[in-house]
Order: sequence, then structure tokens, then C-alpha cells
Amino acid sequence: MIADVASRRRDYSETDLQRPAGRYCEVRVLPAAVLLVATAIGWGLVTNEAAGWQCYLLGPLGLGGRGGAWAGAHPGVLVALLIGFLAIAIFGRARVRRREAADQAAVGRNGAIWPGAGPPIIHCGRRRRCLPASPPGQAWAGGDDHGRYVMALEGRKVAFLVAAEGIEQVELTEPWKAVEEAGGTPELVSVRPGSVQAFDHLDKADTFTVDKVVSEVRPTDYDGLVLPGGVANPDNLRQDPSAVRFVGEFFARGKPVAAICHAPWLLIEADVVRGRRLTSYPSLATDLRNAGAEWVDEEVVVDAGLVTSRRPQDLPAFCAKAVEEIGEGAHRSQARSA
Repeated sequence: MIADVASRRRDYSETDLQRPAGRYCEVRVLPAAVLLVATAIGWGLVTNEAAGWQCYLLGPLGLGGRGGAWAGAHPGVLVALLIGFLAIAIFGRARVRRREAADQAAVGRNGAIWPGAGPPIIHCGRRRRCLPASPPGQAWAGGDDHGRYVMALEGRKVAFLVAAEGIEQVELTEPWKAVEEAGGTPELVSVRPGSVQAFDHLDKADTFTVDKVVSEVRPTDYDGLVLPGGVANPDNLRQDPSAVRFVGEFFARGKPVAAICHAPWLLIEADVVRGRRLTSYPSLATDLRNAGAEWVDEEVVVDAGLVTSRRPQDLPAFCAKAVEEIGEGAHRSQARSA
């Protein structure tokens, strides 16, 4: 259900999802420049044959000849230059070509994993915007220019902890979709069984079925934790002892935690922000500083397994970093604030 709601916002074709990742970008400017010079000089040789070497070389530019500065010029020069610049426009633009990497491992719907040797891969989208890949031996943990996540999280489970109501819907559905696209298994954890009510800011949106009750699960069941925002959502959660304990145990075990918008309220209640660098919705800045955190106004902040962002507009960066940190596994220094 959550994935279906997220799909309404981002609809991808099967072709996009199955597109191989081994693409490279290259810019072919030098051949175009050589062609431009050769064309201009060649035209000079034809149109200024009797004028001497000075005209051969400078005539196309209108600087040579024996009768003045423009005597060597020829109307065809404009055509030659036009051809040259057209060549640059054609051959000098960024081209995307498909190349099969000898060291490429399996490529599937959930992305690719690269073995221990071989060159870094650059993923290019149809709009020619290139994104750098990870070093050899690591899976790439970013979003391509279609918003998909190509790091394999096969076999990993991610808990999404929410209250019974007040969840900012997009801050639940978009990270959920990102985890699924990366091959992970998200589970909706709440304070009671049944369903939870999400909101689009102050307006009621969809309801979602709870998978597990927080009092019945443990951090050892999961590889990462995502805390969606919404004003009422974390405010309700920080009043539930089981939810507070669940979050604190994630930090004690060094497991990745991603919190967006007002969700850091719950981190304050769990007393896990002391000495940490993070961001949040701006109205929480004073609360976080009073709790011992270093608050910064940035799109996304990563601090040893803790990922934080400010608002729904930051979701692309937040999702990419959340997937990356969960993929990296436990961070020893995450436990320092537990």
C-alpha cells in the first residue's frame, strides 16, 4: 500500500527499471576542433590558391592577402566556419554510450554490485546528467536522475517507526519507496496494531496497515531505522516508553538511523543527540542545541550513521543518504551518544 502511494508520485517504466547501469559519459571536443581548423585551412587552399602561403593560412580568417587586411577573405569562409561550429555542436556534445564492463557483476531490477577490481562506473541518465559511482568493490548508494536507488539492499530489513496519526505522508512513502527500490524490505512499526493515519501537512491523507507493534520488536530484527516527520507524529512517539527505548537501542548497537523534519524530537527524548551534528525542521533548533547537539541548517547531514534532513523538499538527498548509511551497516561511533 505504501509503495502504491509513492508510485503515484513517481511513475517509472519497465524499461527504466531494467536499464543496465554500465554507461559512461564522454565529451568529444578535440576531433571537432581539429575538423574546424582543417576545414578553414582547406577552404583557404581552394579559394586563395594564387595568393601564396600567407593567404593559404590566414585567408580564411580574413587577415591575409596582398591587397589589405580583408583581401584574402572569401564569402565561403562563413560557410566553412558554420560547418566547423556545427561539427562542434554535433561531436562536442556529451554522448552517452553503453559499455559492458568486464568486471561487472549481475545487473537487475534492483541495481548493480561491482566486484573488487575494475574502474569506477559513471551512471548517466537520459537527460545526460552524470552521477559518480562508488569506488571498486562497493555498491553505489545514490539516486539516478529518475530518482531510483541502485544499491542492493537484498536481505536487509528497515523499520519505519510512526505514531498512530500525524505522520507527514510523503516523508513515509518516499523513503519507503527508496528502500524497496534498493532491494530492502521495509516494515511499518507503530505503537498499536491496526492502521495509522497519514497527513498532507494539516489535511488527512491515506491510512496504512501496521506490520509490527513496537513493544514486540527489537533492533536486532532490523538493519536500519527511519523516522518520518510530521508535528504530531514524533510528539506522540516521545510519550511512548517502548518507542523511546526502541530508538535508544538502535543507537546503542550502532545501527543506522534516519530522521527527517520534526522526528529529531524523538531523538531528544531518547537522549541520543548529545555531541552529534544534525539538522531538523528549523523550529527544533533550540531544543536540539539545549539537548547538546550541534544544529546546522543544511539539506542533509550525515554523522556516523545518523542521517537528518529538514523538510519534504530535502527528501531526494535524505533518501539517498539513508539508503547509503543502511547499506554500510553498523557504525561503531553511532553508539557514542547512546
